[in-house]
Amino acid sequence: MWGERTGDGRYALLYNPNTDTCHRWPLAAATGENGIEYDGMLCVHGEVPPQRFWGFWRDMGPSYVRGLEGGAVSPDGALYVTYSVNKEDIWVSRVPVPLTGIVGEHGRDDFDRLTPRTWIPGWNAYSGKWTEVSLERVHVPGETDFQAIRLRDRDPWDYAKAVRVFPESERVRLRAGVQPRQNYFGRLEIDLEDGRGVCVFRVIFDSDRTLKLKHGNAFSVYGTYGSDLNDLIIEADCAARTVTFRRGEEKAETWKFFNSARTVERLVFRTGRKRRSPTLEDDREFQPPEDLPGADEPLKQESVWYIRSFESEGLEA
Repeated sequence: MWGERTGDGRYALLYNPNTDTCHRWPLAAATGENGIEYDGMLCVHGEVPPQRFWGFWRDMGPSYVRGLEGGAVSPDGALYVTYSVNKEDIWVSRVPVPLTGIVGEHGRDDFDRLTPRTWIPGWNAYSGKWTEVSLERVHVPGETDFQAIRLRDRDPWDYAKAVRVFPESERVRLRAGVQPRQNYFGRLEIDLEDGRGVCVFRVIFDSDRTLKLKHGNAFSVYGTYGSDLNDLIIEADCAARTVTFRRGEEKAETWKFFNSARTVERLVFRTGRKRRSPTLEDDREFQPPEDLPGADEPLKQESVWYIRSFESEGLEA
């Protein structure tokens, strides 16, 4: 457990809100005015990648959290904490101050106006050494240079993830410009989620050059893709539990949600399949004494994806 005063004069308490110390996730932050009473719990680190190496007492999840000592304040005023994940890798999280889980207004991101390799307002990133998320200026032969969020993945067991939070909406129109650097390797999943992280609709850039949709109780192949820009438009209606999707000027089609959600508020870009484990039922103490194959070496081939634009617009219910 770690507590400190934040740059806005409030207090933050970071810990694992779980009574089972063998399953140490998520890393959460609660906030308060006086350092004694806390509420407004938010998730700081919810990802739990597979343990790469076997051993005893290998509790999973982020733990041993520490922040800045002695009332120190970071130069940019953000909250910085470091911790171990799975008792293997050491991570650092930067949490903007004031701590909030709410975005108040719809809008359009203009990446070209931002300084490269800086924090991007409204976005959350899960970025490792072999799964990097960054804001970069990109040169593509035959095109004008552009600035974009770049997702790179050469990790055999983990993925990169960028999340855009928008105002909680019953009906919303989202537009995202996505440009792959390859279509024969890697996988990009784009999830429309509610505030609990429940996905209702998924767009998949698959490694077989096809653009797929997960909806209702099925997958559909929407079309093929190359290394050019894909202009994706998603309109969600939570009351009707439907999504209307199109790419650029192609014909729009309407699909059913594959989960129920009263509202939606996140678009998640992830360079791999959504994790289904571990769960609180997993017993890590009695796993076979084996390391994951290739866990200590990056992949020789790297997949790269650019998010060139994003905008959201609320629709009347």
